[in-house]
Amino acid sequence: MANPNKKRGCGCLALLLLLTAGAIILWKGWGPKNLSDLHKVVTDAPPSYTASSEAEVLAPIPADYTPLRHYRSTLSPAEQTLYDTIADAIGSFAPSVADIREIDSDRLFAIIGYVYYDHPEYFWFEGGSNTKTTVFANHQLTELSFTYTMTPAQAAEKQAAVAAVIQDYLQNMAGMSQRDMVEYVYHRLGTDTIYDLSRKDQSFCSVLLEHTGLCAGYARSMQYILARAGLDTIYLSGTAHTGEAHSWNLVKVDGVWYHTDATWGDPLVEGVSLTDNANLTYAYLFFSTDEILQSRNMEEPDLIPHCPDDSLGYYRRAGLLFSEATPQLEAALTQAARDREALTFQAADDASFASLQSVLRDEAGILARIGQQVGQEMGVTRYAYSWRVDEISRTLRVEFIFTP
Repeated sequence: MANPNKKRGCGCLALLLLLTAGAIILWKGWGPKNLSDLHKVVTDAPPSYTASSEAEVLAPIPADYTPLRHYRSTLSPAEQTLYDTIADAIGSFAPSVADIREIDSDRLFAIIGYVYYDHPEYFWFEGGSNTKTTVFANHQLTELSFTYTMTPAQAAEKQAAVAAVIQDYLQNMAGMSQRDMVEYVYHRLGTDTIYDLSRKDQSFCSVLLEHTGLCAGYARSMQYILARAGLDTIYLSGTAHTGEAHSWNLVKVDGVWYHTDATWGDPLVEGVSLTDNANLTYAYLFFSTDEILQSRNMEEPDLIPHCPDDSLGYYRRAGLLFSEATPQLEAALTQAARDREALTFQAADDASFASLQSVLRDEAGILARIGQQVGQEMGVTRYAYSWRVDEISRTLRVEFIFTP
């Protein structure tokens, strides 16, 4: 999901204008009596909001939740103050923030987007907002209103349900290294969740409670769970090579940043999301900036930490990264056939990817040889094999089937 608040506004001088949801209305006979009165209104009071009385039913933020507010850290001190006010307003279901002064509409909507990116716990807000701006004698005053996807009572119910799921995650992650925590969340999200394009919910609620969702739901789930476990995470947005908006995460493991994409780890096979271990791919776990840019563009890349390290790549660590068909690859495929399990491995580069596909296409080659050998060991004469590839991650998946 790209930044939902990339909107363009406009401003005018001398006359009083009202900007709301893209419409401009000219008003007459209204405004401060003189410029000194307007100057006092514009410069004195800070932005303000009124919390919804119904928000009292919401659970307090957990004490162990001390997330990295990455996008807030990129703002100036004045912008951070406005960011905090907007975040507090959204957290209390305030209908609006009033008295926002002297800010360009594009910049205001960018700050709203940063609040959205940094606060997955405010799942009732998905970026919906409008502005009403008055401009008079080169001064402007803006009121920002919010749209929520549910009522405070509904949010409280979901908070309680999510809390139980998060507690289960944290109990299972107790005592794990930071690397293992990330792998556990990546694996569990991939095996528990069905990617569903028909979903509209962009929060973690659909993924954690209904086990179905979109990329934003996967990314915000990983962001929130890992933050609760004490790891720094950043929600990222951009455009995939297919032209579609996409979201994923940056995670910090032992002081080093890595890109991780739980959504693409849960692959679509002929348009269907498969929730089983055999089809989960680890190619999108712990990869570098150079690797990520081969499949997508990042929104506002200057704000994102650079990730040069790829040493934690799963297939590299597992000894399943190959530049050619080696005896080690044949041994791994043979063992997988004996165990009646599929094997996924990764090509080191594009040339190796093409070469390894040619090896697998050879009907009298390595796969036939393994099928005959393992079939004889099992005492069967009939076998079949299948293989498929993921061109983005350069991974190849092979599976044997033996029948009496």
